[in-house]
Amino acid sequence: MFPKLVLFGDSITQESFSEGGWGATVADHFQRKCDVLNRGFCGYTTAFSKLILPKVLQCDNSPKGSIAAAVILLGSNDAILEDIEPRGLSVEEYVANLTDILTQFMNDGIAANQLILLTPPAISEVMYEKHCHEMGKQPLYGIMLIKKAILKKGIF
Repeated sequence: MFPKLVLFGDSITQESFSEGGWGATVADHFQRKCDVLNRGFCGYTTAFSKLILPKVLQCDNSPKGSIAAAVILLGSNDAILEDIEPRGLSVEEYVANLTDILTQFMNDGIAANQLILLTPPAISEVMYEKHCHEMGKQPLYGIMLIKKAILKKGIF
């Protein structure tokens, strides 16, 4: 039995096994060393992802300890402005959900140093910030969210 590397996220993860995708590249790199499992869910925010994670862990971390590492890429759908799409979340909700997700992994025996957090892809920060300020919203993106989650909860 090979150890497992779980890719957990939204559509960016789900589509990562497409030709030239980052998940396909990871799977190619680790072939014959571990099984790379794609657990991407199109359209999911951290709020939805934390609800399905127990089932993912129940299936994929069996027997316990079979997950060698997990890559978590979430936040793109969370960062959608609420006036554009109702599933957008505040920074506080994102931090709480991401903390919950990390805790679930750790409670299932996957240590913090086995968890890799990827930020959502780059955007035009200038244009995004301008739009957010015009709408009276706080910009939500990538590294700011991850840093805030890590610093606030002291997980790592």
